Amino acid sequence: MKTNIFIHNLLQKMSSLTTAQSIINASQKYTLSVYCLLLIGGLIGNICHIIVFNSLKIFQHNQYAYYLIVSSITDSFLLVVVLPSHVTEYVFDYDPTQLSLVWCKIRQTVVPAFSLISFSSICFAAIDQYLSTHYVPWLR
Repeated sequence: MKTNIFIHNLLQKMSSLTTAQSIINASQKYTLSVYCLLLIGGLIGNICHIIVFNSLKIFQHNQYAYYLIVSSITDSFLLVVVLPSHVTEYVFDYDPTQLSLVWCKIRQTVVPAFSLISFSSICFAAIDQYLSTHYVPWLR
């Protein structure tokens, strides 16, 4: 009787472990597919922004378009550099920063710097647009 209870409890634990492992596998596949969609969609969107702001005459002599081009370039760089390292870290359980100390230091400094450049350029574009359309002449 006790061996039947022990075997029953052991089978329950094994089934819960396989359920947990299948949930982890499903979440890793979902994460990989979402990251791939983000990478492809983000790169296509940023390339479209760069092409539109460079090619249309209405944007060629406006300063805010320059800020938005800088933001698109830095966002593209962040997508190409940061996203693959996060994918390898989460999905494949391999941390690329452990590959070398140099890569670890570069990633820890490049990501915040380029994020600040992107956010700052968007803020500068908004400030430039606001001041260039302000009703007070000396602010223009």
